Amino acid sequence: MRAIAPDAAGFATLPEALAALRPEVVHIVTPPATHAALARTALEAGCHVYVEKPFVEHGAEARALLDLAAARGRLVCAGHQLLHEDPSRVARDLRPAIGRLVHVESYFSFRTVRRTPDGRAPLRPDLQLLDILPHPVYVLLAALDGEADGPTELAAVEVGPPGTVHALIRRGGISGTLTVSLQARPVESFLRLTGTNGTINADYVRGTVQRLIGPGTSGLEKLFAPYQIARQLVSGTTRAMAKRFLGGQRSYPGLAELFGLFYGAIRAGTASPVSPDNIADTVAFCERIGAALAAYAEQSRPRPADTRPARAGRVILTGGTGFLGRATTKALVAAGRSRCWPGARRRPGTSWPGWTTVTWTSASRSTRRTLPAARPSFMPRRRRPGPGSSISAIQSTPRDTCSPPRTPPGSGT
Repeated sequence: MRAIAPDAAGFATLPEALAALRPEVVHIVTPPATHAALARTALEAGCHVYVEKPFVEHGAEARALLDLAAARGRLVCAGHQLLHEDPSRVARDLRPAIGRLVHVESYFSFRTVRRTPDGRAPLRPDLQLLDILPHPVYVLLAALDGEADGPTELAAVEVGPPGTVHALIRRGGISGTLTVSLQARPVESFLRLTGTNGTINADYVRGTVQRLIGPGTSGLEKLFAPYQIARQLVSGTTRAMAKRFLGGQRSYPGLAELFGLFYGAIRAGTASPVSPDNIADTVAFCERIGAALAAYAEQSRPRPADTRPARAGRVILTGGTGFLGRATTKALVAAGRSRCWPGARRRPGTSWPGWTTVTWTSASRSTRRTLPAARPSFMPRRRRPGPGSSISAIQSTPRDTCSPPRTPPGSGT
């Protein structure tokens, strides 16, 4: 900062600077978590306030600041500079030509910053997404503003890996879609308006606008539409690049225009170039999307493996001495289960395998309450057992010993 403005005064806190300088306008370009407190301090000191995006982190904070500004007769402006770039201005001028607005699409894909010029560690990718998220949100909200009665509602939000956001927005009978991606290529930023008489595409990467005016239903219109778009892309991109590079533009497009409009509104006593509703709704929508991203990140976070030793459990079998019961008991013993016992209504015959680790106990439906109570970990079942059907219980114990299940007196088993 000293290299840029050697004579700039430095202060430890904002109240000290306000008391010493008594400025008329305060620009807040600190980290987002500090915006709300600093903006309130400046407004309470009687200053107009410009706040870089994200304006604040919570919708309630945004509404409180806007209400405070209105009560003090001060203007508040957010860093929504795309609203005042050439593509937005041209799209607003063309808007009546496409008839009644039907759908709005806002799309933003970008490459994350992997290193900063000063060598500091960049923000995590998800935090970078939240930092740029206001841009595609506020242009979409501005396009819907005044197009239909009622509030603009965030109908649905879906997030996915890694850093992908899809949202559905509605205002009256008009729908809007928001797509933000960290991986989609090429890098794009556009707003597409679809009406009953054509489409408008505002391209913020190239600084151009393409339009197809008319219903596009005839054969000739369908045939020549690609050529119209191609001509507009070539001529518009050439003009935009010449303006940007030959004109020596160094700041973000639209930012100088936004500052000029904000200062002009202060001098003229007119409304801020960014409406309070656009600011408040942008913060509210970004807050909800941020919550969805945080929930997804928590669900996707790797969990440590459970290294606790497995506890011995019981296995309940139906048809204990039948074909399936014998096969299941044999598999459990072969898998290393400790001594166990099957149960049956009748003593098994000679076909019962003579495993030394297995003894049997008699049990039937009328006496199955005598089996040890436990949550079954395996229950093969072919049919619902009827009266007198056999039940087998296999008990796993920590030691290689076994005793039959205890049977209450008088149970008859």
